[in-house]
Amino acid sequence: MQASEAWLREKGKKRIEGPINLNMLAGYRFQTAGFDTQAFPGEPRNPKYYPDLLCSLGYREVALWQSWDISRWALLGLRAIDWLRRSKRRATMARGYRVETLRTDCLEEEIRKIHYLVHEIFADNYGFSPIDLAEHIQMQGGAMDGSTKVAGAFLYHSTTPEHFSTNSAMHCTACCRTSLIPACGEHRATMSSIPARCTSTGC
Repeated sequence: MQASEAWLREKGKKRIEGPINLNMLAGYRFQTAGFDTQAFPGEPRNPKYYPDLLCSLGYREVALWQSWDISRWALLGLRAIDWLRRSKRRATMARGYRVETLRTDCLEEEIRKIHYLVHEIFADNYGFSPIDLAEHIQMQGGAMDGSTKVAGAFLYHSTTPEHFSTNSAMHCTACCRTSLIPACGEHRATMSSIPARCTSTGC
């Protein structure tokens, strides 16, 4: 760690945050609880002493994510609740909300809407990094030249788009420069962002 800090300091960096992969899944991080359970797919798995080791070097925990283990029966219960909410959804639509399919015949215009929504919805998420519209459009790659099939939908209230959903190929490129952190439950806490320890030249 000292060698890493020295190298970063030579590069003019004054702050270290990690371990974390700043994409929509916020990969890596440290596992800090739940070591008595099986590994959780997609979540960090590390020796129990790792977080304490980093803390002993002057780092501190600044963000925390949690995950659930949900049993099959709990999932069935959630599905039942979802079925009961269908009437509520119909009432929501009656209040002026509607769903419209993403139009591939004017894809650039639709991508402009996604760009706007990404910045509106995820701006407060940890590690969010805004990008300009031109870069956002360029990132769509095959979606723009027609080599990749795209599909999706927008949720509108009156004339304003409120949310969006797209197929995985387009969604990942639309959001790969953002930090989209899903809200999870309790069970496996994970340490993610750890600033560099203070030195004589500052943190």
